[in-house]
Amino acid sequence: MDNLHTIMEEFCKLCTVSCCYIYRNCKSKEHVREIIFNGDLNQYGVAPLKQEGDKCEFLGENGCIIEKSKRPKICLDYECPILRAYKAGDKDAAKIFNKISYNY
Repeated sequence: MDNLHTIMEEFCKLCTVSCCYIYRNCKSKEHVREIIFNGDLNQYGVAPLKQEGDKCEFLGENGCIIEKSKRPKICLDYECPILRAYKAGDKDAAKIFNKISYNY
């Protein structure tokens, strides 16, 4: 599938599971912010959202609110469980992707 990243962006918009729990099981949010965001949440051109619990400050209703070209590498490299299943040949995941990719 040549347009996997485009398809993933469309898939992410349809997903109802919050995948960006970057603070899960961490000792402190400040430590993770320093590692992932270089300590500066305002460098991405969008205001961080107020989130509860372990959710990333940049996870909006339709996925990440940071422009793709400005996202940290860890965010760009993330593969959700459905994408990993699709790549591993899972037929149910393939059905999901085929429905989404029909327009691409």
